[in-house]
Amino acid sequence: MALKHTILAFLSRTPLSGYEIAKEFAEGFGGCFWKASQQQIYSELTKLEQQGHVTYQAIPQSGRLDKKIYSITSQGQQELTDWLTQPTEPTAIREDLGVMGLAGHLVSPTIIIHEIARRRKLHADMAQQARKWMNT
Repeated sequence: MALKHTILAFLSRTPLSGYEIAKEFAEGFGGCFWKASQQQIYSELTKLEQQGHVTYQAIPQSGRLDKKIYSITSQGQQELTDWLTQPTEPTAIREDLGVMGLAGHLVSPTIIIHEIARRRKLHADMAQQARKWMNT
């Protein structure tokens, strides 16, 4: 999976500004499976536009640069569909909580239990974000 596929997947559901895409990566469902800075996202949007995978509508803003609302093109949908039909390999997971479990015998169980509860809340929040995206 590449950053472009994640961006195209978001745009396949609804047109978004670069800011809105970056916000999804920072706070929403996108951050569950991919990390990207605002700079990386805008750079990728430029490439996608040059490749004909996205277009944008410039919306004038008073005293600011025009806001660009990006939409996926039919060529972008084809790129995403082609990627979706290809087999993928599992990605190695680097998860601190797994290592904490491995070494957890060295500390009070309360510490590990607290971290598991905290993570459970984070995952519940991510699941809520996923439901939001699946219902759009």
